[in-house]
Amino acid sequence: MKKSRAVISIGMMVLLFAALSFANENNPSGRSASLPKAAAAMGPAATVLNINNLMIWVDRDGFFPWTHTYAASWAAEYPKGTAGLIFAEGLLWGARVDDAGTRDGTKPRIRVNGATYATGLKAGKVLYDANGNVTGADETPTDRHVWRVRADYQTADLTSDASTFNSIALDDISDDDILGIYTQYDYDWKNWPVADGAPYDDVNGDGAYDPAVDIPGEPGASQTIWLVANDLPFADGSEVAPNSYGSSATGMEMQLTMWAYDFAPDNPLGNMLFKRARLIYTGLAGGPADAKLDTVYFTQWSDPDLGTFTDDFVGCDVDLSLGYVYNGNNLDGIFFGDFGLPVPAGGYDFLQGPIVDGDTLGMTSFGWFGAGSAISDPDLEEYSGTLQWFNLMEGFLPRPEYPERTPWTDAITGEITKYPLSGDPVTGTGDIDGLVLPPGDRRLLLNTGPFSMALGDTQ
Repeated sequence: MKKSRAVISIGMMVLLFAALSFANENNPSGRSASLPKAAAAMGPAATVLNINNLMIWVDRDGFFPWTHTYAASWAAEYPKGTAGLIFAEGLLWGARVDDAGTRDGTKPRIRVNGATYATGLKAGKVLYDANGNVTGADETPTDRHVWRVRADYQTADLTSDASTFNSIALDDISDDDILGIYTQYDYDWKNWPVADGAPYDDVNGDGAYDPAVDIPGEPGASQTIWLVANDLPFADGSEVAPNSYGSSATGMEMQLTMWAYDFAPDNPLGNMLFKRARLIYTGLAGGPADAKLDTVYFTQWSDPDLGTFTDDFVGCDVDLSLGYVYNGNNLDGIFFGDFGLPVPAGGYDFLQGPIVDGDTLGMTSFGWFGAGSAISDPDLEEYSGTLQWFNLMEGFLPRPEYPERTPWTDAITGEITKYPLSGDPVTGTGDIDGLVLPPGDRRLLLNTGPFSMALGDTQ
């Protein structure tokens, strides 16, 4: 039987602010763009949050794709219509698992899953029988698209929206392109999946969603994206979970809400987006009723490509639970050379982490990589990557992999720390990027935890 769910949300935002200079290179992946089209009932497999000055793409399985922008390859663009900010990003969890697989020795205890350059998730909810026992995962494609609503879609000029969604220049947008955007908004508004967990503003307070009265999406937001994904095996026993870092399935459903506000760039809210990741530990079909997770961590990971991707720096602010990217050079060839703009800086802030013993956790450790350096990305699609990630989540260097541990050290004091690069780059004091490696292609990650989850619990 499932336990009752005490819903606790993890909130994050991306905050953009003006800085001196940054860099990013057009289409560093070499991949060609794959452009989604609005398709009403079935809906798109990917969509874009684009209501304000920041634009970001997400797939229906929680993967953040970098192949949809027409200007270059990146998942997030800022300011909208100019250059890239984030090449790829993703959400992960790691835990020590106690379930049937660990008890009979067929599955590893340490598991990590989520999405970075690959995803271990698939779209859809976890399914239950009449007694509340997990039977598997929703594998039917109907209506398992990524949902998007906009409060003013009936009256707004959707030309810019159609431009960014279809990756077509504004001057080339047709009436059919605009109609496609309108039709999708209208369908998603009328069929908003409240029963699956999507948020809405219950205007009349009757506890039931009525599209003629209530407003779908995060209450008060100008635009909302919602999706649900899971890591459970397919009906034939095959798994998608190992596609990320080689782990078998944890038994997790993730509901992701993203929202933003339609403010001008001179208002801070015009340069932010918000995310809430809701994790439900469902366990696996046929698993024990006392399955549990302990030492659970949740991670926001990012591969920022700030304009030219080869001259980035990263850092963290411990007090603000903030991880950020800024430029390593004074001028950027794309932001300044192509657009005449000062280069921005971007960051991720844990606004609300998991609640443990009545307290809300913030960022409990920070980590970074330099592509091609001794501190580099965990091994994708290999179980060694899981063990490297678990070290990172606990505040250690990725290699040597768990259970061996090597701590981060402050580049100035030599002291052990879980917050490397927490100095002040404005004043040039403390442990800042550039002391160990020159500007380059960076990754950053913010961790929060540990916490525990019993079967049916939500964080």
